[in-house]
Amino acid sequence: MKPPARYSWMDLIGGLTFLTMLTGLYLIFLYVPTEQKMGIVQRLFYVHLPAAWTSFLAFFIVALSSLL
Repeated sequence: MKPPARYSWMDLIGGLTFLTMLTGLYLIFLYVPTEQKMGIVQRLFYVHLPAAWTSFLAFFIVALSSLL
């Protein structure tokens, strides 16, 4: 039995997400120069700040959906 077509799209999106995250981690830890004042600690902002923005966006969408 052939799986539905949406699984092929989900696999493609999952693969692209994985490659994008892998590329981002490479750029964060190996390509971007270290900031002079904060040093290596500044690189944590490249990961945690977008994660915080995404979580706030998800919370806002859920809160808005619950009001509707």
